[in-house]
Amino acid sequence: MEVQIANPIYDVVFKYMMEDNAVAKLLISSIIGEEVVSLEPKPQEHTRDKVTIGDSESSLTVYRLDFSAKIKVPNGQKDVATSKIIKEKSDFIESLHHKTWIIQISCLKDRRRNELEQLLSVFDQSNITADWHILNVKEENFPEKFRPIIRRLKSAASNPKVKRQMKAEDEFIRYLRDWLHVEKNKALEKSKKTIEEKDKALAEKDKALAEKNKSLAEKDKEIEALKRQLKKQ
Repeated sequence: MEVQIANPIYDVVFKYMMEDNAVAKLLISSIIGEEVVSLEPKPQEHTRDKVTIGDSESSLTVYRLDFSAKIKVPNGQKDVATSKIIKEKSDFIESLHHKTWIIQISCLKDRRRNELEQLLSVFDQSNITADWHILNVKEENFPEKFRPIIRRLKSAASNPKVKRQMKAEDEFIRYLRDWLHVEKNKALEKSKKTIEEKDKALAEKDKALAEKNKSLAEKDKEIEALKRQLKKQ
């Protein structure tokens, strides 16, 4: 049976989903491939990061949703989708100061090799409807143990507060894109002006050099003329 769920790529929907402790434990346990014994939400944090484009500087508020968890941890590192040991090193991964799981949403399409990828398909944006806030999924495509997550997202889709906040996120993203577009154009105009000024300066140098060469040529002519006069004497 096809059901409509709220798009968990939205911050407000993901937060709503993770506010259900049982759902949060189930999701985190499945992603990290380890048993979460207990899970407690930590105080929510908002940080303001500086964003600089060209000469303009602004700030971007980042919402952090942190948890304190007790887990049973086995030794070894592996790809949780294929169970293969990871040997290759990534500069990005190596630069992180804590153990990290990265979900590449763009790679989820049609990849259902195991239960984890079946679960993560709730983030698959190829299931989007005409309304970006809603995804269509088939409940039978998810193992029974993951149904609480589907039900939670289904509940979010009909929650008036969540719907309002998704619209607010859309407005913010539109504003941010417009601002970035304007600032990018400003930076391009400034770069274009700088290049034009450099070209003008080079043209003036070329003109000065040409005049200098012309003056030297005239002096050479004068010297040659004097030499001829001296020979005649």
